[in-house]
Amino acid sequence: MKKKIFSLFIIMSFLFMTNVSAKEDFYFMNNNGVQLNEIEYRNIIQIHGSEMLEFLTQDMLNEYKDFYNDPNIIVNTNYADKNLIIPYSSFLETNYKELKITSVTSQSATKMIVVTVNWKAAPKVKSYDVIGFRLYNTSLKSSVITMANINGSSQPVAGYKEFSNGYGASIKLPSNSSSITFQQTFRVTSGGTVYASYQHAVKNISLSNSLSFSISSNGLGNVFNFSNNDLFDQMSGVSINI
Repeated sequence: MKKKIFSLFIIMSFLFMTNVSAKEDFYFMNNNGVQLNEIEYRNIIQIHGSEMLEFLTQDMLNEYKDFYNDPNIIVNTNYADKNLIIPYSSFLETNYKELKITSVTSQSATKMIVVTVNWKAAPKVKSYDVIGFRLYNTSLKSSVITMANINGSSQPVAGYKEFSNGYGASIKLPSNSSSITFQQTFRVTSGGTVYASYQHAVKNISLSNSLSFSISSNGLGNVFNFSNNDLFDQMSGVSINI
């Protein structure tokens, strides 16, 4: 009987220590409770930037684990030409925001695409802005994850539209917006080109106005063809060959 009790004690102690070790065997944990090893942490910083680290969810980690866990990822980024931003009102300045598109290559058969918008100064008009992309000779292979970091807090997507050749999401800027970063992440097949665009409303508009678009090569930023293009700042887009 004593031997059985001792054996049970040893087994329970082993299980307890294993559980404790598993909980402590991580390099970083964000505010969502997502635990990352060192490779995941460094890859996520490289791909998404430190400003988005706290917004990573467990679902997103699971979806892109093959990229985050690969120590040999290749990250390519293209930046928009700020001189091609067309000011449609006096308050819009060409150094207000930055748009970039990134492709990530790993051992996966698909490519990871990340579109990022970073405001360098708070916009005066705070209405419904739109971020999205157009696909050419490639196809979407995942859901689209749109994150908005506004004043250090997450802002939900107000609405979205998905087409066979692209996608767009509308996000309402709160009236107290000062620090603003948007990011979209998705998978695509290798080959072809991804075009990305971010359109800032130059006046107060409705959600319906912001979603009144099709995806077209003739659209703003080579992506968005709105029913009224004059409602937006008509910032140029970015593209990346994959």
